[in-house]
Amino acid sequence: MLNIYVVELKFRILYSIIFFIELFCLFYFYAPLLIYILIKPLFYLLNTEITISYFIFPGLQEVFSSYFYVIILFSGFITQFFFLFQFFFFLQTSLFYFEQCFLLIIFSTSLFFFLIGLLFSYLLFIPLLLKILLGFYVVVSSKILFPIFIEPHLQIYIYLIVNMLIFLSGFFQIPVFFFNRFLF
Repeated sequence: MLNIYVVELKFRILYSIIFFIELFCLFYFYAPLLIYILIKPLFYLLNTEITISYFIFPGLQEVFSSYFYVIILFSGFITQFFFLFQFFFFLQTSLFYFEQCFLLIIFSTSLFFFLIGLLFSYLLFIPLLLKILLGFYVVVSSKILFPIFIEPHLQIYIYLIVNMLIFLSGFFQIPVFFFNRFLF
């Protein structure tokens, strides 16, 4: 009897791994577009305040590692929720109806707040953060006797943006935990 559940769990994990690999292959072809989506707020601010429209690459491996990092990240984000729903469907047969409804509500609100956190950080927080950082650059470069130039480093910028997206999306998960306390 237990063997049936272990086999089903293996298949659901295998489905999640296959889904991750398929997303990885799909995002491999769209990696430049994904990186453009991440760097778009910086280029918008740089073109309005400072005239610069390029990134520097200290090594050739940095371009590959940046692409690979972005592909893994986007694939992992989407696969995370696919895996959670696969896990929910695995547990669904052993749960009571009210427990199924509760878990479905928790997963749905978690996905909703995760997406709200992504939108908030991408549309509001990251442009504000970049404007503050670029404002610091303008103030410092105008007070010093020798010129200071800004040359954005792609890998460091992507890590900064991704860390802010992850942090704020995780921060927006806090209402889900409070909602969980009030239901029981």
